[in-house]
Amino acid sequence: MTDVIRTADEKAPRTWDIWKEVDPRMERYVQIQSTMGFNVAICTVVQVDGRWANAPRSRISYVKPERFNGRRGGYVLHERPQR
Repeated sequence: MTDVIRTADEKAPRTWDIWKEVDPRMERYVQIQSTMGFNVAICTVVQVDGRWANAPRSRISYVKPERFNGRRGGYVLHERPQR
């Protein structure tokens, strides 16, 4: 397995990015709602008819930016919308 080298800008979570939780037991995707320095607001999303929508009964939670590292217990970048 080869490691992908990314710039610091690519790794940083940005608003509306879709990230996948790194956990082999389940598939969970979250969308970045806002980045506020020490915390990142996320919301669980699901894909419906080819687009992302908030999951039923999902709510906004806050996580530390260090969790967006691609390692177990964290999140890996899944999709970044075009700007």
